[in-house]
Amino acid sequence: MESTITQCSTSRELHQLLLRHSGDLGGREVAAAIEVTARRRLLEPTPSAGGGSTGPLAPLLVQLADKYAPVMEPGSLSAAAWGLAALQLAPARPVVRQMQDLARRQLFRFAPSQLCTLLWAGSSLDPGGHSPLLPALAALIRGGMSLALFSSHNLAVLAYLCGQEGGRAATFSPAKDICIAVTDECRSRLQEYQQAERQAQAYQRAEQRARDEAAGLQRKRKPRAKSTEILPRLPPPPFTPGDAAMLLTGLAQLGLRVGGVVEPLVRQCKARLETAPANDVTRILVALGDLSMEIHSEPLTALLRRVCEVQADLSPQQVAAALWACHRLNGATQRSSANRLASMAVRHYTRHAEAYRTVDTISLLWGASQMQRTLPDGALVGALRAVQSELGQQSTSGVSSLLSALGRHAELRSAARAGWLEGTPAGRETLATASAVLAEVALRARHMQPAELAAAASALAISPRLVAALGAPDCEHAAVLRSACAAAAAANELLAFDVAQLATAAARLRWTDSDFLDSLAFAIECRARLGITTSEAVWALASLAPTRYPELFNYMAASYASKMQHPERLPAHLAAFQSEERAMVLSAFAIVAVVRGLRNNNMLAILASVNMMEVRMLPPAEAVPLLVLAAEARAAPGSAVVQACCSTIKRSYPRLGHDALRQVHGALSRLCPPNDPLVLTLERHMAVLSQVGEGNPGGEPGPKADPDS
Repeated sequence: MESTITQCSTSRELHQLLLRHSGDLGGREVAAAIEVTARRRLLEPTPSAGGGSTGPLAPLLVQLADKYAPVMEPGSLSAAAWGLAALQLAPARPVVRQMQDLARRQLFRFAPSQLCTLLWAGSSLDPGGHSPLLPALAALIRGGMSLALFSSHNLAVLAYLCGQEGGRAATFSPAKDICIAVTDECRSRLQEYQQAERQAQAYQRAEQRARDEAAGLQRKRKPRAKSTEILPRLPPPPFTPGDAAMLLTGLAQLGLRVGGVVEPLVRQCKARLETAPANDVTRILVALGDLSMEIHSEPLTALLRRVCEVQADLSPQQVAAALWACHRLNGATQRSSANRLASMAVRHYTRHAEAYRTVDTISLLWGASQMQRTLPDGALVGALRAVQSELGQQSTSGVSSLLSALGRHAELRSAARAGWLEGTPAGRETLATASAVLAEVALRARHMQPAELAAAASALAISPRLVAALGAPDCEHAAVLRSACAAAAAANELLAFDVAQLATAAARLRWTDSDFLDSLAFAIECRARLGITTSEAVWALASLAPTRYPELFNYMAASYASKMQHPERLPAHLAAFQSEERAMVLSAFAIVAVVRGLRNNNMLAILASVNMMEVRMLPPAEAVPLLVLAAEARAAPGSAVVQACCSTIKRSYPRLGHDALRQVHGALSRLCPPNDPLVLTLERHMAVLSQVGEGNPGGEPGPKADPDS
């Protein structure tokens, strides 16, 4: 009977066969009928709402599966579940859940591949459901069950399905526990492969030495040479690019940033990446971007190169996602590879613009602008007109991303061509779109989340040219956004990152009305009292209102000095200030000190907090504000900190900008005698710059530096 079923070539033939022999059917025959229907596509799946395949065969298969599932063997059960899912028979969802529940009661009888098939069937046919198999499997793993019998492919499938389940569930400890066990097994296999790889390389080197010695003996006419044994060949890598894509996607969906797996996994795929399909390489890249884990540039460069090679096979969604991931991995990405990807994305859009949805266009504009790329003016006009027509249907994050992209495009194009914003069709279209986006933000402001408000303000502040053309600091829509941001800050609803983002945007937009400043200062103080002080927030508040909050600035100055002097006392979740952050905080305190906003003991405490082990390598961005603070505190000119700052200035003064030079000269004039050699050198240098009339506007900044958002 089973062989007769497998020979059927049409749905009508199979339907009639099943009806004629209904009394002879069993679990194996029903599973075979479902499987042959799926493999030969006897029914075309219609995955619409309430969908599934049509025709008399479809309901019959579902009915038979429901009836015979309890008597099916593990192989038949998994085959039937796979067929029902492949056919996308929506009425079969409860049947597949019943199959999974049957398997749960006898899980030890199922092979790993059968278990993965059942899990996949449930996830594919009912994406919103939760499998009863995962808690049972997690319990077995916690009880000591090993995953050694799972093939590498099955491990990858299991991790991917756990990610699907865990990403949907409010509590996903079973999926997470299973995925952790999967990564442990994968790490072990990757380590075994690395060990085999090292041994093979050692054998190859030994063989080469033996050959060299044999060749030398032959040249000396000594026929005897060392015999070499047959060397073991390196086994194939345990994971294919497709396996790596599934495994990394599962980890990313669960937020598992595990060590010893990600980079070895990508590295062992390097040779196969040259022929990997577009879907696999983009999924690997996007998962790496989600995980934001450091990875060596070599395998990442190979990954980006392959993405560019398969551009003809990429969908708009994949291009936009690849750009986003490359931006997230910017620290590990070689600039040339990132530039090549950005250029490819722009070309892809110009060739396939009609295939891009509005959300894809926004993502591409944002990603390209982050990599200093813009669309050609003609393509940009068409893209922005298409976006404007559907602006109201976009998510709030999408609207903010579009505003950010427009700001960066305006800056890039205006830098390349003066008057671009008002004097070209593309510039005017950019301005019109930005105005519409700002109006949409104002319309949604009352219902936006605090983080969304901070992101919108940050996006608006990116381009001074665009802000000026929109009249944004004083226009009605910007005022609505500012009021909403002030309310969120006053309610203490912003996280530390959001406060820093909002404060930096406010400094750029010059939001100086008292209500907003008081709300922002309150939010900064709430975090400062918890030991969380972000450098951007301190700098922005000092730039906006250096004299308005002296008590807050003095508290933050004392807190900063204490953190720098005793970093070992910091809680585990708080990191010490890095060099760039120190420079920004010191610049903020220097601004406040100049207007007599800091107490003398706090300024001296800041000077005393400088690490004497690092004082010889003090960067100019820290030396300039430290000299200003030393001058305001009347510190001793011969102190170690002042001398270290002077040494830094001697080495780097030609690279300092006008503001920094004036500040250093003013500070040294108060600290040192008038005939001090360094003061005289600075005066001569400033005189030369004044005569040339150019200065060094791009040099090292002083305390009024504007941090990049």
